Amino acid sequence: MIHRSLAAATVGMLLLTLPACSSGGEPVQLSSSPTSASSLGRSSDWLAVIASAADPNDLDARRSEVVGKLGTNDPRVVVSPGACFTGIVGRYAGGYVLAITDRSRELVEDLIRRTGSVPEWIGPVTSTCID
Repeated sequence: MIHRSLAAATVGMLLLTLPACSSGGEPVQLSSSPTSASSLGRSSDWLAVIASAADPNDLDARRSEVVGKLGTNDPRVVVSPGACFTGIVGRYAGGYVLAITDRSRELVEDLIRRTGSVPEWIGPVTSTCID
């Protein structure tokens, strides 16, 4: 009797969870490591925090200055929750950061020099948020 109840409960739970896990798109491949970091919305880069705030709107003016010095609306200039970056120091996890990001420290430092900014923090990170 217990065996049948357990089997019925297991089948019932599977039937309830399968639709919730379905994305409606391509089947999800399971592996021990991702085939591509960007395919999972994650990428490893270097990040230089220029400023931080509890409210992202407080970073708008400073962001405009930084983007103006680069001469374009450069996608490497980001305002994002600090918690979106694995590897960033804990003090940024609860707020938002204005940062410059690129694939190497040298590229980030070059962009920082071009903007005349002094970074609060610089280091390697993995972006875990999806735009």
